[in-house]
Amino acid sequence: MGTYQCAAGWEDRNALPGHTQDLYVLRRAVGVYQAIIRRLTAQTTDYRVLLSTFAEGLFTEMDFQNEALNALRMQARCTAGPRGGCCQGCAVSAARLGVG
Repeated sequence: MGTYQCAAGWEDRNALPGHTQDLYVLRRAVGVYQAIIRRLTAQTTDYRVLLSTFAEGLFTEMDFQNEALNALRMQARCTAGPRGGCCQGCAVSAARLGVG
């Protein structure tokens, strides 16, 4: 019997509101922290921009349906073509939507 590797991701729809609240609290804290840092040091880092960039990446990564669609597109591109696609000898993940 062969050995298989598997990666699984699932979406917890109840997690998003909690993460949104956490990021709101962090944004408020960053505002206070940044005000203190600007008074005490010559540092010019804009922590709000850093937090916004982090939050954007977090919400993008939490969109598992988009991630699955990207995997399906990659699978189609890598396996299509006259010689079996561009990824001969490569393992291409199999994504499924709506598995429950």
